[in-house]
Amino acid sequence: MTKPAYGITWNFKVGSLLFVINVVLSMMYWAGMLREIMHGQPNYSLVLVVCTLIGCLSGLFYGLKENWILAFITGGISGAGSFVVFDWYTRIFHKTSVFHYEGVLICAAGAVPGLILFIILYKIFDKKKAE
Repeated sequence: MTKPAYGITWNFKVGSLLFVINVVLSMMYWAGMLREIMHGQPNYSLVLVVCTLIGCLSGLFYGLKENWILAFITGGISGAGSFVVFDWYTRIFHKTSVFHYEGVLICAAGAVPGLILFIILYKIFDKKKAE
């Protein structure tokens, strides 16, 4: 498969789309929109598991072919982290409204530990492969 001339591959696009879905799901849970869709209050744990699975899929698309298991695990950590940090942020600061960019930045900050873990594990396993 050839890369596009502008440098953005299809897997980067799909991984980014999945991350956006994770952000939207977090904001829908906080705003109460999931309550209306599901005709009742959704379970926090269920939404956390869904965000974790979306993060795992996103990690698979972002990850490299050789290290897909690392990307899967750290993507799940990033997905769960983005949901939990967004929830903590809205509870701690008693938010009644959130700007779209604010929600994206908070969810991105929650995804950073998974990204850092992926980079560290990738460096470790890359050194072992070179030896």
